[in-house]
Parts: sequence; structure tokens; C-alpha cells
Amino acid sequence: FTLGFDVVGLNPKDEENCYCPCGRHMKAWRAQFRLEGIAGDESSAYCGKDGKGKKMGPMGLMSHLTSKRDTCPIHFGINVYIREVYSNYKGGFGHKALYQLNDWQYQEAVGIEKRENRKVITKLKEELEEERKRASELKKQNEKYKKELEKLKTVSPDQHKKVEQTNKTKKLLGIPAKEKSTVSNDPLDWLTYRSIFFNLLECTRAVALSSKGSGKIEIQVKQNFNLQQLFDLWHDKAADDKTYLFRSLDGLNNAKQSGNMHAWKLLTDWKVKYEDTEEDMAIDEGGPTREFFSQVFRQMGDLTVMVGIGKKCRESNKPSVGDSVNFLSNTGKKIGIIVKKSEKVFDKKAKVTYHVLCDGVIEKVRQKKITIQQKPIRLFEQTDEGYIPETDEKISHNIDCILQYEDMSEGKKEAQKRDIIERIKVYYRAIGRIMLHCLATDHPISAAAMPRFYQNVLFRKCLPGEKDYHRSDIVDHLSAIGLLTKLDGVLNVMTIDDFVFDGDDTVITPDTYFTKLLPKQFVRSRDLALDAIREGLTLNGLINIPVQFSVLPFEVVSKLAFSIPDMSADDVIAVLKPEYSDEQIAKEEQEFFFHNILKQFLKDKAEEEQEENKKKFDVDTSFLSQFVKFCTGLNYLPYRISNPEYSIVIEFNSFQCTPEDLPVAHTCENTMKIHGSVYNNDREKFEGKLMMAIESTDGCFGMN
Repeated sequence: FTLGFDVVGLNPKDEENCYCPCGRHMKAWRAQFRLEGIAGDESSAYCGKDGKGKKMGPMGLMSHLTSKRDTCPIHFGINVYIREVYSNYKGGFGHKALYQLNDWQYQEAVGIEKRENRKVITKLKEELEEERKRASELKKQNEKYKKELEKLKTVSPDQHKKVEQTNKTKKLLGIPAKEKSTVSNDPLDWLTYRSIFFNLLECTRAVALSSKGSGKIEIQVKQNFNLQQLFDLWHDKAADDKTYLFRSLDGLNNAKQSGNMHAWKLLTDWKVKYEDTEEDMAIDEGGPTREFFSQVFRQMGDLTVMVGIGKKCRESNKPSVGDSVNFLSNTGKKIGIIVKKSEKVFDKKAKVTYHVLCDGVIEKVRQKKITIQQKPIRLFEQTDEGYIPETDEKISHNIDCILQYEDMSEGKKEAQKRDIIERIKVYYRAIGRIMLHCLATDHPISAAAMPRFYQNVLFRKCLPGEKDYHRSDIVDHLSAIGLLTKLDGVLNVMTIDDFVFDGDDTVITPDTYFTKLLPKQFVRSRDLALDAIREGLTLNGLINIPVQFSVLPFEVVSKLAFSIPDMSADDVIAVLKPEYSDEQIAKEEQEFFFHNILKQFLKDKAEEEQEENKKKFDVDTSFLSQFVKFCTGLNYLPYRISNPEYSIVIEFNSFQCTPEDLPVAHTCENTMKIHGSVYNNDREKFEGKLMMAIESTDGCFGMN
């Protein structure tokens, strides 16, 4: 209802975007926040009768609220709220709507607003010019791209085949060419998108934070922590110390149970502390938290819930990757996880060796020295675009395969299965809560943690077949994760039951493919995981993220909430911001280094990896991801258009570094420091220094 206060206002009508919360146009908003009882059409505060409640500018809204402040406590409270929020507006002065028209304070506020707007417009024009130059460069590269696409046939036959299959599927389904996106590339429009997006989040964040508590929450983890062990530990502690990522938030809306209200801890800032070998802590000014998110989203694809097994199961199954085992090492009995199985043949006999991870160290162990203790139930499967949840059917089947050997009644087996499934839900829910925290604190979520198809399902509650999800996009998104169904001999011949085995004899047509088959095949089949993640993302429905984000186009939500899915060298170079020395000769050398060595090095490394045909989601092995993580803590980048202020500073510093020092990163400030002599512009020397610096900090967080 205060959108008109926040727009840049190049057009006077832009400001006419305010509604009184007690008016008829705000009914849906009141219902969402359960305010109908005090401000709805049956209340004394309601001001939407007789066609009133129209759209106003900030001055009109404040005039309306002021006229009713003496007779209506609700309008009085709204008036006070707006005056508090906008009392320290642009330039540290109040918004012009808070003052009498044409008095000196009003005139001062108008002057400040114009000056601040000019600054914003100037900056946006500069960025727009940069984008135009980039667009021109991309146009020049168009022909090169076409040649590379042709080259794809030989370099990456699988990828080329996927592109051809995608186009063929669209043709069979009769999907028309998608019209030009309605989402503008104008930086001014994205300023508005961002304002709406974060205003929606701020409203919901305020609801939870008002319930109980405030301030920063401290999280203490080990260097190079293992997410599986961390989740297991936090889950087991949840019942005792109310671990907020894992505890139940039942009774959120019951005032009598406010003692259980830990939702605010998921929305306020986190202060992550990493232990180092000297038992000191890295102080979190942003970098450690980003490192924490990188580790979570990198490792979440390997999450499991371990199920203890008995003697019969142990005797019937050989050890396999992922099993928790007891084993005998040279130093005694230990517990670890099998991470690899290797087999060699000697004298026509196979000898099996297991690589067991124990306390961060991998030990090679023979099978006869291993005793299986637990079997894993995987929570995610890997795709070409990232991680997606396992299906309900596969999770249930894997549990049954383990429990079938247990010597207990069917009733006890069912009870144990319910307990296992409940733990699985809690792990999924914790992932949803971490994603919610990223949204609430303006940290992008890794695109690898949720491919675009499921972004639409979970973050906008938009299923295949609905008008807000273009069918061309659906096919592209499913193709990206390798789930696109081949339709040769399927359309108008086979039924839904032929694919999902649910007794539905509906014939698959181009329409029912989207409206019936895809929702069942890729959404309903994963209800266990998706419902649990959604529960974490919405805090049991307290924050209705999907409904709120559904008003925004998918492209806007995806680019504001998630990282670039396939980061390129150009994406990284676009955010680099050099800070040169003042001395002219040194500056010239540094400019040469920045433009001709650093940029070219990033491009060359990316091309090398492309030739090796690395998968997109494999963030661990991508050099670009390692470089970005070294500089920022995150191993991925936000979209440039949705985060124009984001940058990685390359600081040339001759005072805090020596000529032979390795490059130093300050992730709290998104900065990489290099000595001003830039290794005498010796590229080979720079490469060696940078690679050594990245390798020495991989998996840990220091204070340099």
C-alpha cells in the first residue's frame, strides 16, 4: 500500500500507487495477514464503501489517514507507522508526503528527492550504456555461436542430441514460438521489480520477527564441515535445545505457545563462526555466512537418512558406497562412511578395497575388516542442472528393501518406516528453511540447489498446464534436467496410466500432457519432499511465499532469488571492479594486467573446461566457481541485471602486500588484493600464485 512512496517517480503518475489498507482494494492483503476482523468491510475502520478506496499518491494517502486519525485508531496507527518508516528517507530527510504542501520542510524534501533521483538516474544510464555495449558485443558473437552449435555435434553429441530432442518435442506438441518476454531489461524496471520483491519479503519477515526475539543468531561449525554430520547432529539435538532448523514450529499462531516460537531465528541475520586449528573463530562480517551457504548447497545433493540394520540384512548385503560401517584400521576400531569401492584382479581373483571416510581422512580397508551398521536413504538425485528430490516411490522402496530383513512384526516395521520418513521430512524441511533465510537476508540461492522447473513449482506455486507457465519454458526446463519424455508413438495413443500407473485412462494429448501427465509425473510423485521443503520455506504457512511471488513473472523471481545457473567467464568479468594505484606508471601496468592478463586467464580456463565437457552443476570442479568462492565466499553469482550493485573488487595494493605474496581474498568485502607490481605482468607466475592461493583456502575459512 506504500509502493508510491518508493518509486523513482520520473512520471508523476508513477507515485499514484498507494491504497489505504482499510479500503476495498486491499482485501486480499488483509486476508493474507488475518486483518479482516479489524479493518475489513464489516469493521468500523473500513473505508471502501460507496466506491471509495481508490488509488492515491503519497500525499493523498497521508491526507486521507490524517482526516481519520481522530476518529479511527486503525487509521491513526497506520499514519504513525508510515511517518516512522519514511521519517529518514532519501538524504536522511523525511518523505515529502509527511509535510504540509509547499511549507519549507516539504520544499526541502522535494529538493532532496530530486537530487537523489538524479544520482540514481545517472548511475542507471551509465549501467544501461554498459549493457548496450555488451549487447552489441553479444550480437557480434552471434555468428560464432552458430558455428559452435554446429561444432556441438562432434564436441558434445549428448548435448546436441538434447537440443534436437527439445525442438522435436515442441514441434510434436504444437507449441508456438514464445512471444518476446514481457520482462523488461531496462535497469529502471528492474529497480521496481527488486523493490516489489523485497517489500513482499519485508512484510512477511516483519510478521515472524514480531512474534518473538531479535538480533543475530550464532552458528558454530568446523572448518570444511560435513553437511551430513551437521544435519545428523542438529536433528538429534533438536528435542533438547530447540535447534531452530530442525525443531517443530507447530502452534505458531497460538499465543499461549509463544515459547515454541523460533521462526524469527530463521529470518534474522546469522553469525557463522568457523573453528580453526588454533581454536580461534573467524569473525563473520558476511564472508563466513556466504561460505556456509556455498557448503550447504554444494553438499545437499549427498544428504541421506541412515537406517540401522540387523544381522540378517548385514549377511544378505555386501558393503556399498554410502554405508556407515565399523572397520578395523591399523590404530584400532573406527566408524566411517564408504565413499568409494575399487576392485583389482590378481591371478584371476577380484580383490575389493573400500575407501572409508573417517574424521576427514580416507582410509583403504578390505571387505573382511568391515561391518555394515547403517544403510543410506538418499534424499536427492543429480541431474544436468542440479539436484531434485527423490520420488516418494523410490524412498518408500529403499526403506522396504532394508526393513524386509528385520526380525520384527509388520506393525513394528510400519512404525519404524513412519519414523524414518518423518526424519526424511525434517531434513527436507531444514533445506527449505535455509532457502527462506537466504531470501530474507538477500543472499542468492544456488541454482544447482533447485532447477528452474521446481523453482516455479515451489516459489510461485505454478504447475505445468497453468497459464503463467509457458509450455515452451516447461519443455526447456524439463530438458535441462534430463526429464523430458520422448513422445514418439505416445500422443493420442498411450494413457496417463502407462506412465504413472495410477489407473488414469486419460489419453495423452498435447493438452493433457501438460495439464495431467507432467503434474503427476514430476510434482505429485515427489509430494513428500516438495511438501516438506514448502513447509520450511513458508514456516508452516506463516509466510506465504508462493502466493506472494505468484504476482511476479517467473523470470523476475528466478533472477532475484537464485544464482546464474551456468556461470560463464563473461558473467565473472562483468562484476570485476579494479581499484588502481594513484601513481600513473603503476596504474598503466595494472590496467594492462586487469584487461589483458586477468580477464583473458578467466576466459582461457573456462574454454579449457568446456573442451573437457564438464557438467554445469558440478560446482566443485569449475574453476570459475572456485575463483568466485575465493573472492566472495559464494561459489556462484547473482544475476547482474537484478543485482547491479554486486561487484568483486580487484585491489592493487603495494602497502599491505609484498611483490611475491599470493593473492589475498577478503570475502566479507568481495575483494581480492594483489601487489601493485602485478608480478611484472608475468601471466604464468600470476596463474601459479592464484591457483596456489585458491587451493590453500579450499574448504576452510581464514582471517586473511
